[in-house]
Amino acid sequence: SMEISLPDMLIARSTYHFSVSLKNEGQALWNQEDGYTLSIKSNTDEVKTLVPDVRKIRPFEEDRMNITIKTPAKPQTIELTLLLKKNDEVIMETKKHTIKIEPFPSLAIKTSIFPKMVSNGEDFEV
Repeated sequence: SMEISLPDMLIARSTYHFSVSLKNEGQALWNQEDGYTLSIKSNTDEVKTLVPDVRKIRPFEEDRMNITIKTPAKPQTIELTLLLKKNDEVIMETKKHTIKIEPFPSLAIKTSIFPKMVSNGEDFEV
């Protein structure tokens, strides 16, 4: 089984790290050398992901892996599904996660001198 918890909303142009739980409930040994891979399917190629190689997971053992997701630059709705494949054939997948990508927040700072006066100078710090 595979479990990953993803939020319903993320911020554009941001990088996030998530933990995936993998539990081998079968009889085969899962590892990269035998053709097992993890991947993320997305409805857009604007989502960039970094998924590690599958480490050796024996039958009835569990392991946690970290994945990295970089969100698109523009606000939109993305759909992500985590896949476990053997020799490029999907053998297990999570439910489809729908995530709303919100715009990157802006920050504006306004300052004033109190009491209001006219002043000239340099080396001011905010």
